[in-house]
Amino acid sequence: MMDEPEQYVDFMVKYKDWISIRRESFENDVKPEEIAFVLSTIRQSIESKYYGILGIDTEKLDQYLSKITAGQRGYKGLAKVIEALDSTEAKAAAEGACANKDLRKVAESYLLSRAADRLGAKTYIDLDELIKVFPDLKSRKPAKPRGKKPAEKSGD
Repeated sequence: MMDEPEQYVDFMVKYKDWISIRRESFENDVKPEEIAFVLSTIRQSIESKYYGILGIDTEKLDQYLSKITAGQRGYKGLAKVIEALDSTEAKAAAEGACANKDLRKVAESYLLSRAADRLGAKTYIDLDELIKVFPDLKSRKPAKPRGKKPAEKSGD
């Protein structure tokens, strides 16, 4: 039996045909930014799954966002977008993206989060920003999250 490391991050999800596993062990001299980096990569890899699992059509929401974020930038632009998100049109777009209409508020949270992201106002620890502050993390930068690969088509 292998000894467990003293410090580690273990994360695993299996839901239907989707699996996400992240295991990372650390020496005793682990730096806080290393832990933050690993946790941020976990968030990045699973965040897109929340809404789909609940039956929320994020493609529809992204189309609506393209319309209301066009020409906007930064926090000033975000303020204008937040105002637009309070409209009847935005509420209808959120509800229209939900299989279960009771999840409208969850869809609205997606709209706000993605709008902030598009305008450069991150609401989470951004991996690229973390690497700018702690360049040694660059060697640990993960590949982009991988999804389930489509079945190969035969070329008969």
